[in-house]
Formats: sequence, C-alpha cells, structure tokens
Amino acid sequence: MKYRSLLLAGAAALVLGTPALAQQSIEERLAGMEKRLQYLEQRVADQDKVIVEKDRQIAELTGQQESSWVNGLEIGGALKVEAVHEKPSGESATTSLRWRTAEIAIAAQVNDWVSSEVVLAYDGDAEKVDVDTATVTLAAPEGPAAITAGKLTLPFGTYETNLISDPLTLDFAETADTALMVEMSSGAFNGSIFGLHGASGEIDNFGAAAGFTLETEAFPGPMSLGMNLSYINEIRSDSVTEAELSEELSGWAASLTLGFGDASLLGEYVASLDDVMGSKPSTYAVEAAYGLDLLGKPLTFALGYQTTDKALGEGYDLGLSRNRFLIGLSLELMEQVGLALEWRRDNHYSIAAGGSGGKDNTLTGMLSLEF
Repeated sequence: MKYRSLLLAGAAALVLGTPALAQQSIEERLAGMEKRLQYLEQRVADQDKVIVEKDRQIAELTGQQESSWVNGLEIGGALKVEAVHEKPSGESATTSLRWRTAEIAIAAQVNDWVSSEVVLAYDGDAEKVDVDTATVTLAAPEGPAAITAGKLTLPFGTYETNLISDPLTLDFAETADTALMVEMSSGAFNGSIFGLHGASGEIDNFGAAAGFTLETEAFPGPMSLGMNLSYINEIRSDSVTEAELSEELSGWAASLTLGFGDASLLGEYVASLDDVMGSKPSTYAVEAAYGLDLLGKPLTFALGYQTTDKALGEGYDLGLSRNRFLIGLSLELMEQVGLALEWRRDNHYSIAAGGSGGKDNTLTGMLSLEF
C-alpha cells in the first residue's frame, strides 16, 4: 500500500537523522513499525467487514436489498360502482346499485429479462371472480421484442372508449385465452403474432396485429394519429361462444384514432370473414370526445354511435343490439378518482328478423377508483 511505504520511508529518515535513536539498529525499528502497521491494517479490515454486515442486516430489515425481486413488485387495482336506472321496452323502470368491477393487479419484475403479471377481476354482472390475466414475459432490457405466455386479452381489436359502456365491437369480438404472443416495436410502429388453443383444446388458432402511432406539434396545436389492423382465425368472444355456432368465425378488425388538441375521434370496424347461416356478422363504432376544464378539474364530454349487422339471423343470436346511441360525461374529481354519467339507448333487431324490435333506455352513474 502506498501510505505504508511512505510511513516506512519517513520512519527511516527520522531514525537516521536522530542521534538518540542511533543506539538501536535501523532494522529493529523498521520491523517494529511494520508490525504495528500490520496490526492497524487488520483492525481496519475487520471494521470494514462489520460495516458491510450491518448494512446487509439493515437492508434486510427495511426491504431495500438491491438484488431482491421484491423491489420490482407493484400492486394496483380498480374499483367501480354503478347506480343504474333502466327502462326496457314494454317493461317498468328499475333502479339498482351494483358493483361494475373490482380488480387487483400484481406485477413483478423478477429480473432484467423476466416479468410477470396477474390480474384478478370480480364481474358484478356474473357475480364471480376470474383470473383475467396471468402472464410471464421475456424481454431484453430496452429491446425491441418481447415474448409473453399465459392467459391474456389478445390484440385483436382495440375497443377504446371515453364512455362507461363497453362498445359493441368489444362485445362482438374481444378474445381472451391462454396464448403465446411475440411482440415487436420500432419507433412509431408495433406488431404482434400469437397462437392460442381453440375449442378443440389444441394450439390450432392464430392471429396477428400491426399498428402505428404518430404525435406532432407541427399541426396548429398538438395532433395525434393512430391506426391498427388485426386478424384472428377464430373469434372466441363471450357473445360468439355463448351462441354455440356450428361454424368457427375468423375475423379482421381496423381502428383509427385522431386527436386535435382537446378533441378526439375514434372509429373501429370488426367483421367476420366466415358465413353464419349465409351471413357475415359485423359491427362498427364511432365516438367523438372533447376535454375541457371545470373549476380546475378535467371534464370529458363524449358522443357515440354503434351498430351491428347480421348479429341476429336464422338459427343464431349473438345477443347484440341493432344499434346504440350514447352520451356521456366524465369528471376527474381528484387524482385517480373519477365520476361518470352516461345515457344509452339500445335499439334491438326488428320482430321480422326474430328480435323484439324494442328500445331500451339506460341511465348510469359510476364512481371509479384506481390505485
């Protein structure tokens, strides 16, 4: 060590320059000083070991171990409760208070390459708890690709909305199942391919999705543009599986989102590529929204129109409305707490087509909390 050599050299100079110390040999004095230095060095090393051990114990007690996967654990959730006033066609009006949903999400970054997510959701309509998501993802840090396996909602359709009700496009085609998915992204572009098991229980279903997003300030005011296109060889949404169709339905979906400052426009079209009793069901949804400030709180006003075609026919019923009109307001009361109000009118398929031909009106208020 450098400081040790300097001390020995200084000691030698001191001994050589001091007559009172000349009676002892230089070698003896240097040897004695070296022993004392070795003793001090050992004391310092022992103290360093004690400090390291104490730091480790403190980290364990406070949960601050740098290498522990616990540091990558995140827990979140959402709660939504609704007050609903319904007036079905030809029936008396009813008012009810119910849970829309309650979700608990746990995400873990196990290491730089591996992460996992589990979401448990309570469905207020079905009154049951389901494993909504349970996935493991392998991805290189800051890499352009990722591989995800487990139960997940597949990227077939986007189903975006500013309203309380799920759009008819989601009711018709959203598919969630156990799957293996490969995702890729490069700048504004993204894509994915996936495989999943079908009704046979074998991995004989597949699909793909591609899209891009663009944001710019060059347009007068901020502007955003998003487009998505997807395909799946078998739609396995709740409405399709519950209809127990004799044919499998492959489908495609296209969506467009436009944003101009505080205004936005959403549009989506989903259609079957296969016939159901000679018909190909389809649906589309359009929605316009505008955001403004109300006493310092963000307020969003939205209008929506949705329609289906061939969702009801001879020998089958997907359980979807013929068309739907919606008006909604949503207010952010405080951070992660929202209040929303929606009026919805559903027009059913005509009696001639096998439907009721009625019109249902629903007024819904919802309080939501995210954490």
